[in-house]
Amino acid sequence: MYADEAYLEFLEPSQQKSMVPLVQNTKNVVISKTFSKIYGLAGLRIGYAVGHPDTLKKIGQYSDTISPSQTAIAAAKASLGDEDFMKMVREKNAAALKVLTDYLDQKKIFYGNPKTNVLLFPAPKDGKKILSQLDEKGFLIRVWEYQQKEWCRVSIGTQDEMKAFVKVFEEVVA
Repeated sequence: MYADEAYLEFLEPSQQKSMVPLVQNTKNVVISKTFSKIYGLAGLRIGYAVGHPDTLKKIGQYSDTISPSQTAIAAAKASLGDEDFMKMVREKNAAALKVLTDYLDQKKIFYGNPKTNVLLFPAPKDGKKILSQLDEKGFLIRVWEYQQKEWCRVSIGTQDEMKAFVKVFEEVVA
């Protein structure tokens, strides 16, 4: 069994339920963790896996041979467990996310119950046109098809970035 806990730290600490304890009693469980999301170290490409040593050794046979840089390792070590920083990121993300969810609420567009720094919602018109027109105006999103419907995937930026995005998105879908 494999579990990706990339976004776990976006939950409040009291809500975080890691699957890492399963590794102690189950040989075929692997949990991946990353420094890309709440720690903001995506460009450094650093993360780790937790699993039974025999299982990790088998997986290691198929991994690439590129080791993380010393800079990446130092940044990851410095950020690991920095509760104040994670709290600040959660708060800033929640405020910026609210800009987008308030807009979607106003337009009565479904978006689920977001807890991370990305949001999915159904494209209110042709997704490829939205994608193209937003790109022309300096905003990059993704559009995915799922169950014969196009969905917009928007990464949450700063509060000001989300205000600018909402304004341009409104122009594009009008």
